[in-house]
Amino acid sequence: MPYCPECNVEYTVGVEKCSDCEVSLVEHLADEVMIEVPMEEGLCQVYCTNNLIEAEMIVSNLETAGIEAFIMDQQDRANTFLNSENLIKIFVDEKDYDSAVEYIEESNTNTTEVTPDT
Repeated sequence: MPYCPECNVEYTVGVEKCSDCEVSLVEHLADEVMIEVPMEEGLCQVYCTNNLIEAEMIVSNLETAGIEAFIMDQQDRANTFLNSENLIKIFVDEKDYDSAVEYIEESNTNTTEVTPDT
């Protein structure tokens, strides 16, 4: 699947240019896609995805760990399931940035793929 190197959105095969950033897509993203992008005073981006369910799960997990997190997306959430190319970003307070990144990385490392029994 091709990805936008600017906003990290995954596109379907055959798409060659990001519709938002207007840059050529790449086959693979760099390993580090969690970048700090200040949106408002004191908020830092810790994760981005085009999957609303994934974003909501991450926010829920962060909040369970005592880290307040916010979801910001490019378009209305009612359209998220119709357009899988919406960029959804997760932000935390800058004082929680390191803890949030560590928590997300640890969670991603500890996930296992479930395969059906045959």
